[in-house]
Amino acid sequence: MHVAMADEAVRIGPAASQQSYLRGDTILKVAAETGSDAVHPGYGFLSENVEFANLCQEKGVIFVGPPSTAIRDMGIKSTSKMIMEAANVPVIHGYHGEDQSLDTLKAEADKIGFPVMIKAVRGGGGKGMRIAMTAGEFEAQLESAKREAMKSFGDEVMLLEKFVVDPRHVGVQGLLYSGLFLYHLASYESGGEALVSCGMLESLLKVIQLASSELEHITFVTRYVFHGLIYKYYTES
Repeated sequence: MHVAMADEAVRIGPAASQQSYLRGDTILKVAAETGSDAVHPGYGFLSENVEFANLCQEKGVIFVGPPSTAIRDMGIKSTSKMIMEAANVPVIHGYHGEDQSLDTLKAEADKIGFPVMIKAVRGGGGKGMRIAMTAGEFEAQLESAKREAMKSFGDEVMLLEKFVVDPRHVGVQGLLYSGLFLYHLASYESGGEALVSCGMLESLLKVIQLASSELEHITFVTRYVFHGLIYKYYTES
């Protein structure tokens, strides 16, 4: 439907994504030929591709998405947690330090308290992730997570977190324009959907809530997450 509604449509390649939607060079060539000043990379595909975001910047084309530095840092869980901590965003208690020795990881797991989540700092999809319910099974679960992470992502660096039993998985969506205005579009969680809307202008962080009281904490945390991202990626450049 989006193709039919467009003022102009250009074929960028065959249906296979490797020959079309993942061909950043072809997309930017079409952008130049059509006089487009911005590229929306879609969902998946090149939307989290650091190289493509950089290439857009080099070509003077607006990449509709976060800065390449944000894509890079948010793709590494340990880095993203440190950024959120620096912005005073509450995160799950754990360890994401550079010392990856077995003795250190064991000691940190004991500090956190079992059960402990062992998680690869890179990748996603549940790969390189294990739960150690007790200290006795920690080493075996750690080695299993590291093997899978190395096979899947080429990196075996791990972080540790307190395992949250029966968690509520909440997602938020936001739209940021040039670091000056952000609109928090919606929040959703497994098993249902709830709308939360707030606007944030510069550092004023004015919140307009359209949510039930039980979701006020979501807006509160979201405000700090977005503030941390704005501060890190839109005020330091």
